[in-house]
Amino acid sequence: MGKNSLSKAELVEILTTTKKTSERNKAVKQLKKFDLVTNKHCDSEARKDNLRMKKLNYLVGFMCWRCGGVRQTNIKCYFNTREGQKTICYTCCRGLLDFIEVEQLRK
Repeated sequence: MGKNSLSKAELVEILTTTKKTSERNKAVKQLKKFDLVTNKHCDSEARKDNLRMKKLNYLVGFMCWRCGGVRQTNIKCYFNTREGQKTICYTCCRGLLDFIEVEQLRK
């Protein structure tokens, strides 16, 4: 991994493919410097059967599709949208589930 010369796409690739913790940590640190790009246009599609949480026995690094933040965690959430399956963070998943619950209570 070179010094500060990598693009965001290259850092995301390193984050998702590398097995070395030190390389993953460097990628996370550099990715946090980029501006967040949010994708909340599919929130209206959220239903309990579209959201899935998976607890892992190891630490994974990924970019949350919904909030754009870089995450290192052992919980990965998947959101099935019309655009395909997207990986989101636990915080976004809980937020969507809470939104679904509130909408059901309003009905």
